[in-house]
Parts: sequence; C-alpha cells; structure tokens
Amino acid sequence: MILSPLHRHGGSSAAHQVRRWSTGRALLAALAVGLLLLFTPQVATAQPGNEATAAAGAGAGAGNGEGTEVAATEGAGTPAAESVTWSVRPSDGEDKDGRSWVELELDPGTTVTEYMVVENHSRSEAEFELQAADGYFTDSGRFSMLSGDEASVAAGTWIDLPESVTVTAGGSVVVPFTVTVPQDALPGDHAAGVAAGVRSVGTDEGGNTVGVESRIGFRVMTRVTGDLIPAAEVRVTGAYDLSWNPFLPGTVEVTYEIANTGNTRLSLAPTISVGSLLGSEDVAGDVIEEMAPGETRMGSVQVRGVWPLGPIDLDVTSQVTSLAPVGVGGEAASAGGATEAEGGEAAEPAQGSAQVVAMPWPQLIVLIAVIALVVTYRSDKRRRQARLEQMLEHAREQGREQGKGERGNGERVEAAV
Repeated sequence: MILSPLHRHGGSSAAHQVRRWSTGRALLAALAVGLLLLFTPQVATAQPGNEATAAAGAGAGAGNGEGTEVAATEGAGTPAAESVTWSVRPSDGEDKDGRSWVELELDPGTTVTEYMVVENHSRSEAEFELQAADGYFTDSGRFSMLSGDEASVAAGTWIDLPESVTVTAGGSVVVPFTVTVPQDALPGDHAAGVAAGVRSVGTDEGGNTVGVESRIGFRVMTRVTGDLIPAAEVRVTGAYDLSWNPFLPGTVEVTYEIANTGNTRLSLAPTISVGSLLGSEDVAGDVIEEMAPGETRMGSVQVRGVWPLGPIDLDVTSQVTSLAPVGVGGEAASAGGATEAEGGEAAEPAQGSAQVVAMPWPQLIVLIAVIALVVTYRSDKRRRQARLEQMLEHAREQGREQGKGERGNGERVEAAV
C-alpha cells in the first residue's frame, strides 16, 4: 500500500506533537518537584546547649536568715581556722519572735527600735560584721541588699546598728538597731536590709589573694504613711519569625517591660494577647510576686501558629495588686512567721500594646509560581492547538491538490485512448 502525502505528513506531525507534549509535561513535572523540595519541612536536630548558672551576688538573703550569699572582693581578710556557720533572725529583744523579716509602718520623723538575734552554730567564738544597706528585689524575685562596697542612698541610711558583734561558740546575741524615718521621707514602701557577715582570705583562679565576704540577713521594709499610689506601666515590643515553608505558620515573640511607677510594693500577673485576621490568642506571663517602687521586670513569650496575614496586634494587660505590710509596727506575724507578703488591694490594671506586620512572602512566592505554571501551560496549549490546526489545514490543502492532480491525469489517459 502506498501512503498518500496526507498520510505521510500527518503521521510525522503527530509523532512530533507527541514528543513536544511529552517534553512539556516533563518540564512541568520537574518544576513542581523542585517547588516541593524547596518548601518541604526540614527535620531539625536539637543540639545540646550550655546553660548559664547565675552566681549569687553580694547581698543578704530575703528569707529566713539562714541562706548564705557570697561575694568576692579584693581586700584584706582574716583567715578562718575553721568554717563558721551562723544564722540571723528578727527578735523581740529576748529571742527569735517567729518573723522572717521586719515590716514597719511609720510616720515621717519617727524612730523605732528593732532587734536581730545572731546565732553562732560553730565550735569556736566568732566576730560578725554588722551591716545595713538599701534593699531591692532581683529579677528572680529574691530580696537582696547592696554589697558592702556600695553606698546606700535610701532606706539603708535610716538604720543605725553596731559595727560588729562577737558571739561565743554555740551561743547567740540579741543586737538592737534603730530605724529613723526622715521628716522629708516620701510616702510609700522603702526597702532595706540588715546582715551579719564574716570576712576570710582566699585566692582566685589567677592565684591572687582576695577577701571573701559572706553575709546572712533579712529585709527591713518601712512603709511611710501618706498618700499611697499603686501604679504600673507596661512597654511592649514584638517580632515575627517567618517560616519559609508556605504550609506552616510562623511565631510571634512578645517582649514586655513592667515598671512599678507608684510608691507601694506590687504583685503583678500579666496576660499577653496576640491578635490577627484569624482571631486572637491569650498567653499568661510569669507572675511577679513582689516588686518594689521604681523597679522594672522584663518578660517575653512566644506564640506559635500565627499565619502572616499583615498587621498583628500585641497587647499586654497586667493585673496589679498593692501588697499590704506583714506584721507592721514591729508586731510578730501569724504563727510560723511571715514567709511572703500579704495580699492587698487591687489597683488599676496596667496595659501596653504594639503591632508587628507579617507579610506572607512564602505564600506569595508559591502563588506567583502557580500562576506562572498555569499561564505557561495554557499558552503552550494554545500554541500547540494552533500549530495542530495549521498542520491539519496544510495537510487538507495538500490532499485537495493531490486529488486535483490525480483527476487531471485520468482525463489525459482517457483522451489518449
């Protein structure tokens, strides 16, 4: 059988068209696989990290007078023949009275006498250096006081006590001290502390001789009468951690700073709210048990599962409670001693807000890629269709011309016969 030009041309074009279509599908498949590999979630292997251990700074413990805080400072000291163990507690003038610290509520210009009992639990006599200093609360919530080489400028200067006391082995001594509130003292809470300590001589890592000061003490909190104003302010900042996997949301990190702008001690309970177009999520921050006037605390939370859909509102609202003094006026607290501040009156909540903008770049990249694929596919499809129609029309035209030629040859043959 002899194929006509139409059949020969049509077969070749069909084969060529199949090859082009196969090549196009292969390119589209390769592009799709590349996108999947690019945005496939990667499994992260956690590497063990180093945890920093915070060393106690110079100060006096805020608790029961039996915790030691050590500070190394250059200077002369007395070598200790053996370790010295001691404790310091509030006293009623005769013995320990059950309090863990002293809280006073006094008018300006008032002077009161308090007592501390120093107990020597060692097997030899020891001399203890007595100190009073300004107090503060650390970021972890512990009460501490300025070190011996730092000058007090506030309530620490209101306290007068002997320079030292000598205690026999296994004995105790009750030491009186006075608290005098200046006439111009501002109303509100004022933190200070008293401590008994010893100095010894040691060497540092470089072999240098240093003096080591060890102190144990308790807080002396004085509330000066007058207008009490519990207040706090909140400052908020934030950042959005974008996930480059378009099928996973990102993480919002909210950092906030709470400042005690009033004149009373506060307890605070912050709540963090993260809101986007898809709704909001509330997260409880770390409770601040106690914060003195003028102090600040930093906090941060991470909220996962937040999609990048433009503006994200960050709101921090902290419940504020003004703490009441414990065992004021030198009176002993309830049985067992005061271990934490008593609850007080609720104050106006403190609020702060900020906003971050999260752009959906990974999703936009995928959307643009999908649109490009669709446009490329449809354009290629139109070109293939137009080419196919052109080839079919060309084949039909050749077929018509071939038919005309065959009919002309037949007429000439008949005429010759």
